[in-house]
Amino acid sequence: MFLIVALLPAIAAQTWFRESTVIAAGDITLPIGTAWVNHIFDAWVWSGSNLGGPGALQLQLPWAVIVKTVTILGGSEGLAQRLWLTLLFVGVGLSGALLARTIGLHPIGGLVAGVLYAFNPYTLSMGLGTVYALFLATEIAIALLASVVFAVARHQIGIWRGAVLLGITTPLLGVLFGTPPQLAIGIAALPLAVVAVWWVWGPSAAKRGLLALLIGIPITLALSAYWIVPAAIQIGAAATANLAGLDTWSFAEGRATLANAFWLNPHWPWAVPEYVPYASNYSQFPLIALIYIYPAILTSLLVLRQWTLGIGSRHWNEGLAVTVPMFSIVLVLVFFSTGTRFPAGPVFTKLYGLPYGWLLREPGRFLVFNCLIYSLLAAVLVTRVASQREGASSGVGPLAEIWAGLKRWLPGPTRSTLTTALLCALGLTLAYPFLTGAVIPDTRVPAPGEVGGPGPLPSAHVSVPSYWTEMASYLNSSARRNGSVLVLPLDDFYQVSYTFGFHGSDVFIPNLIDRHVILPVPQGYFQVTPGLQPAAALTAAYLRNRDWTSAAKMLSTLGVSYILVRGDISPSIVAPGGDLPQNYDIVKADPFVTPDYQSGPLKLFATTEVPQSGTRTTPNFWTVDTPAIDPHLLAYVPDGLHLVSHHPIPGVPGLTVGGGKPVIDVGPRFSGPLAGPVVDCDGTPGHVSSVSGGVIRTDASQAFSYLKMTSTSGIACVSQPIPWKAGPIVIQALSRHIQGDVPRICVMEEGLRQCASVRNLSNSASWTTYTATIYPDPGTLSLTLYLTAGGPGLDSINEFANVRVVPVSLQTSTLKSSDSTARPSLIISETGYSRDWIGPVGAEHVKVDGIFNGWITTQDPSKPVDVYYRYTALIGTAYLVSDLGLIALVLISLVRRARVRRN
Repeated sequence: MFLIVALLPAIAAQTWFRESTVIAAGDITLPIGTAWVNHIFDAWVWSGSNLGGPGALQLQLPWAVIVKTVTILGGSEGLAQRLWLTLLFVGVGLSGALLARTIGLHPIGGLVAGVLYAFNPYTLSMGLGTVYALFLATEIAIALLASVVFAVARHQIGIWRGAVLLGITTPLLGVLFGTPPQLAIGIAALPLAVVAVWWVWGPSAAKRGLLALLIGIPITLALSAYWIVPAAIQIGAAATANLAGLDTWSFAEGRATLANAFWLNPHWPWAVPEYVPYASNYSQFPLIALIYIYPAILTSLLVLRQWTLGIGSRHWNEGLAVTVPMFSIVLVLVFFSTGTRFPAGPVFTKLYGLPYGWLLREPGRFLVFNCLIYSLLAAVLVTRVASQREGASSGVGPLAEIWAGLKRWLPGPTRSTLTTALLCALGLTLAYPFLTGAVIPDTRVPAPGEVGGPGPLPSAHVSVPSYWTEMASYLNSSARRNGSVLVLPLDDFYQVSYTFGFHGSDVFIPNLIDRHVILPVPQGYFQVTPGLQPAAALTAAYLRNRDWTSAAKMLSTLGVSYILVRGDISPSIVAPGGDLPQNYDIVKADPFVTPDYQSGPLKLFATTEVPQSGTRTTPNFWTVDTPAIDPHLLAYVPDGLHLVSHHPIPGVPGLTVGGGKPVIDVGPRFSGPLAGPVVDCDGTPGHVSSVSGGVIRTDASQAFSYLKMTSTSGIACVSQPIPWKAGPIVIQALSRHIQGDVPRICVMEEGLRQCASVRNLSNSASWTTYTATIYPDPGTLSLTLYLTAGGPGLDSINEFANVRVVPVSLQTSTLKSSDSTARPSLIISETGYSRDWIGPVGAEHVKVDGIFNGWITTQDPSKPVDVYYRYTALIGTAYLVSDLGLIALVLISLVRRARVRRN
């Protein structure tokens, strides 16, 4: 039985792959490169989006073992991916079959459970248009953990063995923690299993299961310490503020209805043709009928009267005692899966507002339990048929009469075989893309007007050109000098289009190159190094505008030794207007860089100046009394000097940021071009405009007039050109958010046709002061200020008052020759700024150049510098705990086995 369950998914998985390709699309990046494996146990790791951060690569240990082993043996990353996904898919089927058999269901019930657990609409639709390893691992975890509890409770294995089995699931649990809600789902299977044991087999069995769980918890924690501690540290760097808001994932509820939840498919990608091109088949006969026949057949168990399953439960009516609680859980999760929509909306929203409520985001994922329950109900049905005695009554009503007729015409073994075949066929039909390979689509054409337009997305089977591995090998060579690699063009969106046929998450380059890579990727799950993205963007702008001197200064500041220009970036399919390779054809004219290597369309340039690296001490720094240093400020200090965000220090030159006379000031009566008229700034072709607004002068509750803008369709806006020639400006305003989209300010950089980078306004319903310093980007010809309200599909009302634009003056103070004040020194580390880095005793921790860790000290510069990461020792202790735990577990198991043999 287990062999059949393993073979079906294993054979089916081979249809997903194509020769000499890898599977990659959307959020699934290219699985190429093993440079990251070399740092899997590092406490502080670099990615393209930061200059180091808390490391948690340990979560990927199972994948790291597979890909490294395969590549060492001469295989490719594509072969490793094939092995990895095949093992996971087989694991789903086997874990479902194991759970059914552990409960005590008939062997053919285990066969049905395994097949339907692997082949079902949930597993198919949760792949985001492909096959997502994380969700396969979640399915394995909940079935496997529950199986251990059931096996212990039913005396199939001992309490100690059950505890050990729970402990050795730790690498699987680590994989789930890659997305914390998935780990919560996996762990939830344990208490649910204990409750199920108590209900079915009584307190004594529940006590055994609970005891195994209590013993297994410390074992699991000890063995998991190697990833729990780093992951717990890293979670502090998670961008939860950006990800927790309902607006960040509300798009995922487009199909969150009760009807879709019952057939295990409320997932949003299903409605996007270019992601799931076969979805339309499920709205046609026969699939449109089968998707509801599946749960209907399982529901038929509720109409049967007294019947047994032979699982030794404490209930005289085993059938209903098992199926009624299962269906109750199904109904609760179907209700909950609708999230903020009807009918769960009020309840879900309150739960989401609780601490750590963000773990409940995208509640459709919790239907994985229904997926498991459906497979078990099918196993119960087959077990019931297989164990049904001839002549036994099946109940009353039409269904009972049909059943009685079947018994007269078909003998018991035939009925069992037929039921098993029909259920398995139903599951395989509903999940047919797993069998045909269509689950990994080659043709992905968007529907008319779809966001994914204007052209088709490339195939999810990607043939990665050899020039990427050639370039990585060149850069990874020990013959290359130290320093970072700046990758251009920069990304405007986390998914990027490549000419070789890949459109997806652009995070594979740091996996290939074993040195610091600078390529900030927007919308990541973890915070980027503060200041890195604007510094990289400014460097790119200097290069595009032939400002070689300023570019060289920024490259030196960032510690860049090499510039990698990706000539295989194509205009984005989903985010047009981004940076392109041809913008950097002029880099070869830069006198401060030289061509170093080319592989295919990849061009590598080396800087003529070798940047300093490591931790060093220098007296060459200035202060600037601002909380954050914009990289544009570095142009105002001499070469070789660093800027430190700090109040003035005696004996240290400083940069002073001052204000001038306002060039725009609406005044307390709110006058001038910004007073209106309000127009629609939505330039979408065919757009129906509905905006209004004007200055409110009669509101007695305010001592000033204010601009009120309303949008029911479009973007309400007012604008005014800013008298500007050069240098930074300050925008000052009061804003109040009433409803809909938050108020926004855009300083349009004419010549570049883009809004300057500014921080967001408040979403407060009270008047809030806003101040932002704006440093126009290179290439800006003029500036225009826009105040806007509204967005697509939002009824928005926002208000502005006291708007002012003030030019900024920058002044430098230098030391006089008579100034004998002893100057302190600055310790600089190449790591991104973090409070978790500790410097010498007595030194003051500061941010250098708006990016790096630094310490102001008066100690002798010739003395060794002691700079370290706060959690290095703690993480090392966690590794020791896991190692000792594993050794102790092996020794105890050997001793116990020896005692058993003696007895």
